[in-house]
Order: sequence, then C-alpha cells, then structure tokens
Amino acid sequence: MVDTAIAADLLYLARRSTGSGGGADFLVLSEDDDMIPPVVVAQAWGVPCRILRTRDANRCLPLTKELLYPLTA
Repeated sequence: MVDTAIAADLLYLARRSTGSGGGADFLVLSEDDDMIPPVVVAQAWGVPCRILRTRDANRCLPLTKELLYPLTA
C-alpha cells in the first residue's frame, strides 16, 4: 500500500500545483515501476516530474526512459 499512498500524494500535489501558478517540479526516488503511471499522469497535467533510480528503463516499457534520471555510483 505504500506505492499507492506515494502515487496518491504525488498526484494530489501535482494537481494542486497546476492551478497555483507557481508550479513545482517533482522528483520521485524509487526503484519501483509502480511509480511510472503517476509520473506519466503528472506530466500529462503539465507538471515536470521524473523518477530518480539506479536501474535503467523497464524493457517492457522502453518509452519510460525519458522519465528517468539515472543515479550512478
């Protein structure tokens, strides 16, 4: 349920920031592909949002590479 809670918080904050005029950029730190859908929705709402993680894009979702900021050692 943690993934769902984080996704709900992200979308709530992203939606609030779209109407405030002050907009915010969001950076999600997660290795979990469950964070991809809420990031895609936030971007569709015009909110800059990316995922910071060490893994490359999911091979089943190759178009998600643009959503990721790589974290390397």
